[in-house]
Amino acid sequence: GAPPQVLVRAALDAHALKEVVTKAEAVSRGEATVCTSSGDILASRDLAETIFVERSTGNVRPRLMWELQRKWATLITPEFVDKAKEHMTFTHNGHRVSAWPLSGGQLNLASDLRIILAVPEEGFYDEVLGPLIPLATGTAAFPLAGLMVVTVIVLLLRCLMSLYRRH
Repeated sequence: GAPPQVLVRAALDAHALKEVVTKAEAVSRGEATVCTSSGDILASRDLAETIFVERSTGNVRPRLMWELQRKWATLITPEFVDKAKEHMTFTHNGHRVSAWPLSGGQLNLASDLRIILAVPEEGFYDEVLGPLIPLATGTAAFPLAGLMVVTVIVLLLRCLMSLYRRH
């Protein structure tokens, strides 16, 4: 008969990847997900999100990045995950989403891994200075608005004075 097929499967420690996710979320102030270059999720904030059960067949398989139930994940494509380049960042539903290749690891297994970061737009603001932005914007805009009002009043007065002098 035919020789038995040998299946070689590389298993990654989900807890080690979970630590990567936790550290990335702490640094970025957003959500992080580790997946393969083909989009199979290996680790996220909630490890239950890494599996997908097909309702019709009951088959269990890794969940794909674009199957995540997140508002920001709806625009993720296989090409976005596979390429994982800095210039491929996009903004959607109040989040800046980017894909990055992970480097390092044993046997170069990490070359196929990606980390997807979804950072809320307000995550780029400093925690202390962020709430002051609207006040600072208003304070900076007030003199400009005042100058414009004074300019309009002066122009109107000049027009009225020129009309008064003609009569």
